[in-house]
Amino acid sequence: MTIAAVCRRLSGAIAAITRPLSVAGRNLAALLLAVMVGVVLAQVGWRYGFGQALAWSEELSRVLMIWAVFLVAPWAYRTGAHVSVTLFFDALPGVAAHTLRLVLTSLVIWVLWRLLVESLDLMADGRSLQTASLGLAMAPIYTILPASFALMALVGVERWLSQAAAALDALRRRPAAR
Repeated sequence: MTIAAVCRRLSGAIAAITRPLSVAGRNLAALLLAVMVGVVLAQVGWRYGFGQALAWSEELSRVLMIWAVFLVAPWAYRTGAHVSVTLFFDALPGVAAHTLRLVLTSLVIWVLWRLLVESLDLMADGRSLQTASLGLAMAPIYTILPASFALMALVGVERWLSQAAAALDALRRRPAAR
């Protein structure tokens, strides 16, 4: 079995984990956005219908939005839905483009790892904090951060392995220098 085949097999194994988790996150994010819209509409109706603001609605909407964003982020990274500039890759020859993709994906994985570590510290700090109007502990609210960063890092590893297999295949297909 070649190294490229091993990379593809490992990437597929990781994909079996990240695919359903990222789709579930996307679906849950859609549900949270629907709830958020309902809360905002209730706030507007209450304010203009009864002349009073709901004290908790803005804070709940903000928490729901944050959770929705971090739930959908792994799916967006996995499917390539994030903004990307490919003009530079398209201009490079095959092996150079593959190498640059590997370097950039490695950098993304490192950044996601650092964000994961920092978010764990933030979550620990959140044990002593509460939301102003809802009175909820911040630590459970912050749990979405390390969960999202960990899943995105795993998606990054999946992509890196897939890109490594493609780079190795491109190297193998390249004509020998004379």
